[in-house]
Amino acid sequence: MSYYFNVSVDINQNLSQGQCVREDETAASIHPAIAAASSMLVSSGSVVLYINNLENLNLEDPMVLFTIHFAGSPGTDVLLDWRMGAGANQLISIPGNVDDAALSEPLVVSFPSYTISGTIIKPPFTQSNCDGAIDGAVPGVEVSLTTGFWCAPAQTGQIQINGSDGSYAFEVNRYFDYGIFPYKTDNPGCGVNSLDYYMVYQHLLGNNLLDYPWQFVAADMNLDRILTPGDAALIKQLVNGTFVPPDGWESWTFIPVKDYSFFPDVGPDYMYPTYEEAIYINDLNSDYPNQDFVGIKRADVDGSCSACTGGDGQMNGEGVLAMLKISDLSMEAGEILRLPVFLESPMPVGACA
Repeated sequence: MSYYFNVSVDINQNLSQGQCVREDETAASIHPAIAAASSMLVSSGSVVLYINNLENLNLEDPMVLFTIHFAGSPGTDVLLDWRMGAGANQLISIPGNVDDAALSEPLVVSFPSYTISGTIIKPPFTQSNCDGAIDGAVPGVEVSLTTGFWCAPAQTGQIQINGSDGSYAFEVNRYFDYGIFPYKTDNPGCGVNSLDYYMVYQHLLGNNLLDYPWQFVAADMNLDRILTPGDAALIKQLVNGTFVPPDGWESWTFIPVKDYSFFPDVGPDYMYPTYEEAIYINDLNSDYPNQDFVGIKRADVDGSCSACTGGDGQMNGEGVLAMLKISDLSMEAGEILRLPVFLESPMPVGACA
């Protein structure tokens, strides 16, 4: 006598209600003892397993036949129930006998909604505010949320643009891993002018050292974490419109506040710490507020960038005032003189010409 067994599970009554099933993982979870004699149909609304020729299998009692890998949208419940009707959850013997399986009660799995949120701001020192922004916020940042368990549409990555107050917020499920990645690369010339070059130039000469860690991050154009004449040269190129970004260079960089708060005080040979432009959360089981970033505009060493969104990448800064000086000379009528003219400026304007 031959025996055949059917296991049929409906998910949310086989209706699409935002849930998803990881089909490959679910199919791969079939118990090895029955894998060769079984087949499975998997969708977001149901899982159906057929086992053939049970009499030839060496089965244990009890045993887990398979595992459903699934997720529901944040803030929803997912109902797992046994399908009823002919052929569903029945043991069939050939010839002719049908036995209904003893079934447990339906299972409801809740997916509570949690929130990951934060703010992206300029460093906590007096700088130009972004146009239309609130309290030093950096608006117009693309914030991406990744997840280690991708199961569309219930559990997927998300992307949003943060608000005028710098804030962002994602609604997420618990028990999953997440990563937060801010990105902004528009208007690279915002706030960049000869003064930024001059500040780096004077720092390298030891005449007027930079004050804050964010200034070193902004001035580090070649991304080697220290200031060199090469960084000053690249700022000059950005002012002149000849700048070619090094690999990995973006017009904004974002440091998690929890990392930036531990940057050491600056000095003549300052090297700022390495950092990753991301925040990671493992096995989330609560709301995660205050996942904040410091946004630093590359090359804007004096923090003057205000047009933080849009722009065509041209220099956005004031010109340099200089004075022409002519020495007093005595002369007679009809005499031809060579007249020396001197350029007086508090900064090397010729270096950016």
